[in-house]
Amino acid sequence: MVGTIDPLKSSTFLSSLRAARRLTFPVRALTEREIQVLIGQGCLCDDWSLVKVAERFSPERVRETRFRGKVILGRQYGWVNLEGSREPAGIERTTLEDAWVEDGAVIRDTTLVSRMRVGHGVAILGCGRITHRPGSHFGVGTPIALIETGGRVTRFFPEMTLDQAAGSARPGGNVRALAAYLRKVEAYLARSRSDHGVIQAHSRILDTPRLENVFVGASARIEGATRVSDSVILSDSEHPTVIEDGALVSESGVQWGCRVSSLSVVERSLLCEHSRVERHGKVLQSIIGPNTTIAEGEVSSSLIGPFVGFHHQALLIGVVWPEGKGNVGHGCNCGSNHTGKAPDQEFWPGEGMFLGLGVNVKFPGCFTEAPYTFIATGTNLAPQRVAFPFSLIAPPSRYPRHVRPGLNEIIPGWVLDRNLFALLRGEQKFAERDRSFRSQLERRVFRREIIERMLAARARLAEIEGEEVYTESEAEGLGENFLTEKSRLRAMEVYSFHIQLFALEGLFLRCADRGKVSSTLIRRPSADPEWEFRRTLILSEGLGSSPSELLRLYVERMKTVALRIEESKSRDDQRGARIIPDYADHHLLAAENRFVRDFRDKVAAVEDQVLDLVEG
Repeated sequence: MVGTIDPLKSSTFLSSLRAARRLTFPVRALTEREIQVLIGQGCLCDDWSLVKVAERFSPERVRETRFRGKVILGRQYGWVNLEGSREPAGIERTTLEDAWVEDGAVIRDTTLVSRMRVGHGVAILGCGRITHRPGSHFGVGTPIALIETGGRVTRFFPEMTLDQAAGSARPGGNVRALAAYLRKVEAYLARSRSDHGVIQAHSRILDTPRLENVFVGASARIEGATRVSDSVILSDSEHPTVIEDGALVSESGVQWGCRVSSLSVVERSLLCEHSRVERHGKVLQSIIGPNTTIAEGEVSSSLIGPFVGFHHQALLIGVVWPEGKGNVGHGCNCGSNHTGKAPDQEFWPGEGMFLGLGVNVKFPGCFTEAPYTFIATGTNLAPQRVAFPFSLIAPPSRYPRHVRPGLNEIIPGWVLDRNLFALLRGEQKFAERDRSFRSQLERRVFRREIIERMLAARARLAEIEGEEVYTESEAEGLGENFLTEKSRLRAMEVYSFHIQLFALEGLFLRCADRGKVSSTLIRRPSADPEWEFRRTLILSEGLGSSPSELLRLYVERMKTVALRIEESKSRDDQRGARIIPDYADHHLLAAENRFVRDFRDKVAAVEDQVLDLVEG
C-alpha cells in the first residue's frame, strides 16, 4: 500500500497555493484624490506608493486602517453574508502589512493582517493577529509517531487518506517503499513553503485572537477559536470545515467537513474528512479517520479509523486501529504502553472492537484477526493476541478447575449468536452517517476477508476436543483467556451458519442479477472472483448443488436472522421491564423498532424475489 502513495499527484492544496501567488485582477497606483479620501477617513501609511488597488476601487469603504509594506486591495463593494446577518464589504480599524485583499471582502476590528492572501468574499471580524512567517510550510510533513518514543513514524500531507496513512504507518516490512514515500513527502514539503498565508474565498474568521502560518480553504469558518497555527484547513462550499468555541489547532491538517469545537485541542495531527473533535477532546500526534468523533477523552500517538464512537472520558495511546468501526466506552484506559522501561508499546484492536466501560488494556495486544470482538465492562486485558472473530471477552463468574486465576473467559462467535442486532444495525448506521466523499469506506460486516477469518477460527476450534476447558496452549489465538467446551461447540455452529449464509447470499445475488436460475450455476466455475469464492464455499460446506433448493434455504436462513435480531433486542426489553417499573411506557419495544421492522420487510422482499426466480 505504501508504495502507491504519491503526495504530489493531484494535490488540491499545492494547486491552490500556486494560484494564491497570482493576482486575479490588474492593479494600479492610488490617485491623489483616493489618498486624500483615505487620510480623511483616518487611514495611515508611511509610503502610499506601496499601496496598489483594483480598477473601480472604492476608498469610501476603507476607514481607520494602517498600511505597512506592499498592500494590494481589490474592489470593496457589495455585502458579505454571515449567519443571520450581512456585513458591507470594506476595511475598518485594521492594520494591513504586505497583504492582498481581493474583491468584496470585509475586514473589521482586527489588530493585524500580515503577509496574507485574503480571498473574495472573506469576512474577518473582531480578530487579533493574523500573520504568516516567510518560508513557513503550514505544518506539512509534521512527523506523527504512533509509538511515543519514536517508532512507526509517518509524515502527513493535507490530502492524505486513511489508507495512505495506514500504509505508511504499518508498511508491512516494505522499508524501501516507506523510504520512497518519505522522500516524496519531503518534495511535497518543499513545494509547500510560502512567503504568504492564504484565506480562500468566502471563509469566515471571527473573534479569533491568533492565526499564524495557516492555509484556510474556501467557505471555512473559524469562530471564537483560541488559536490556529502552522496548519492546513481544507474546506469547500459543499464540505465546509469549522473550528470554533475555544478550540486550539496547531501543526495539523484538518480536512473537508471536519469540526473542532468546544475547547478541544488538536496538535501535530491529521483529521481526515468529516471527523470531529468536541467537548474538550484532545487529539495529540494522531491520525483520525473519516466520520469518527473524539469527545471529552484523549487520543495520543494513535491512528484511529472510520466510524469509531468515542464520546466519553477515555484514553487511547499507542493504538493502531485503521480498521475502526468500533466503540470506546467511558473510563476505558487503552494506554498502558509503559512497561516501566519506556513508553514504547502498542495495541492493535480489530475492526469493530467494542471496548466497554472501565476496560483496562495492557500492551502489547493484537486483535486484527478477531474483528467485531466485544470487551465486557471492567475487563483487564493482559498482553495477548486473539484470533477468534465476533468474540466476547469477560471476567468469568467462576474459574473452572485447573484454570489459572487472572485469565478472562472468551466466547467466540458470541456477537453473532447473542448481539446480532448491534452488529447489523451498525452496518446501517455506517451507511447513513458516511459523509466522506474521497475515501471508499467498506461498510459491510460480512465480506470475504471476514469470512476467511471465520473459516480459520472454525478450523482451529475443530482441531481440539475432549476437554472441559481450553487455553492458548491447546488453541492458538485464544490469548490470555480460557474457552469452555460448550462455547467451542456453539462457536462452531454459529460460525458455520454465517459462513453458509454468506455463500447462499452470493447465489441469490448472482441469480437476481441475471434474472434467472441456471441448473449448472453451482457446478460451473466462474471468472468472477467474488462469486467463485462463494460458489466454492457452497460446495465445501456441503450445502448441495441445486440452485432452486439453495435459494429456498437462503430464505429460511434469512428468516432465522430476522428472528435472532429481534430476540437480541428484546432481551433489553425483558431485562428493563424486570428492573424499571414503567419501562414499557418509555421505551420502544423490539417488535416496533425501525431496524427490526425494516429487516423483516427486507426478508419478505427477498422471499418474493426468490419465488419469482424459482417459479419463473
